[in-house]
Amino acid sequence: MTWLAPYRNDPIVDMRRSVDRMFELMERSMLDLSAPFEDMFGFDGPAVNIREDKGNVIVEMPLPGFNDEDIDVNVQGDILTISAETKHQEERNEGGWYRREWRYGNVHRSVRLPAEVNGDKAKAELQNGILTVTLPRQKENPVKQIAVKARKLLKGENN
Repeated sequence: MTWLAPYRNDPIVDMRRSVDRMFELMERSMLDLSAPFEDMFGFDGPAVNIREDKGNVIVEMPLPGFNDEDIDVNVQGDILTISAETKHQEERNEGGWYRREWRYGNVHRSVRLPAEVNGDKAKAELQNGILTVTLPRQKENPVKQIAVKARKLLKGENN
């Protein structure tokens, strides 16, 4: 015969689960929490537009002066990371410069997407200095109801 053990409430285990949940929530929300402070602390990353169209999440980011081979796009779960690096052009001192403001360097931006996406079917396109990343939404698994049937014991049967 199979017996179910009574559930005993262990306060240490409960506390550990609560702390784990708290850290998980903090980790998930860090990207969202940083948004209001980006301007305050001189955030220098490019802005992004995020929209949804026909079951796809579409992210657009201006990356003028970058070539497609300079850009890395990664997605994990609902986090999209875009990194780009320009190569320094050889500085020429010919001619008289009045102003030289072009900067070279790295761009790195991670954003939380509004839904989980299928990274295997994602595509990225760079056109006229605008990077457009199209990510199909991950199909949600519907909740499936499982029927419970009682099993009647026959005479002489223990379980």
